[in-house]
Amino acid sequence: MTATITVYRAGNFTSEPEPAWRQAARAYADRSEWGWTDSVSAELECDGNRIALHQADMREADATYWTLRSGGHYVEFRCWYLRIEAVLVPDPADWLSFYIGFVAPFLQAHATVSATYRQNRIANVLTAWARHGEGEHVHAETGISTLDRPLVAAPIGR
Repeated sequence: MTATITVYRAGNFTSEPEPAWRQAARAYADRSEWGWTDSVSAELECDGNRIALHQADMREADATYWTLRSGGHYVEFRCWYLRIEAVLVPDPADWLSFYIGFVAPFLQAHATVSATYRQNRIANVLTAWARHGEGEHVHAETGISTLDRPLVAAPIGR
């Protein structure tokens, strides 16, 4: 079975056989101690440009792109260190529309989710403090206090 890659041309996505340089990078990564990103960089003879969103010490999402000798680009989208998709943009004229239409929104969506998560954590901590003050009885992330009693419904018919 021939390996394929997603290709973006003139606003359309197609699936085509992967280029020889990507096959060579895969073979190199399999037999060496280098990771995939370093293998691609070595095969293309250029470093990838990584745009990453971080939370604390972890990278939440990133897009890494390499500029090909032909002027096109190869892009990999990752979330929590797992590759989601790889796209080849062979025509330099398509790069800006691809970047604006897909790379930037991918990163923006993850940034929005991250900001919402952080705001929820802050709200939970403030709620816990407002309800019960400081102390170990309040869970810092959820705002739930061990002093709260769960509501128990009365049996039906009584």
